[in-house]
Amino acid sequence: MKLKWKFFIVLLLASLVPLAVVSLISYNTSKKLGESISAQTTQALSETVQREIVSATENYAMITGRSKLSAELALH
Repeated sequence: MKLKWKFFIVLLLASLVPLAVVSLISYNTSKKLGESISAQTTQALSETVQREIVSATENYAMITGRSKLSAELALH
């Protein structure tokens, strides 16, 4: 093998190995960040939905109570 090909291969490896390492680190970090954001979003949405369900239930109970009172007043 000629010297210029040896230099080419050495330089190619010297540039590709760090690139591969940085790519792997970046991929793993991005994956962890995505999982973290997903977990936080899921928790926030669950809390919001729970609050809305409680609020809707309370409103329905209040409306039902008023309807009952109106019916009782109408009958007396």
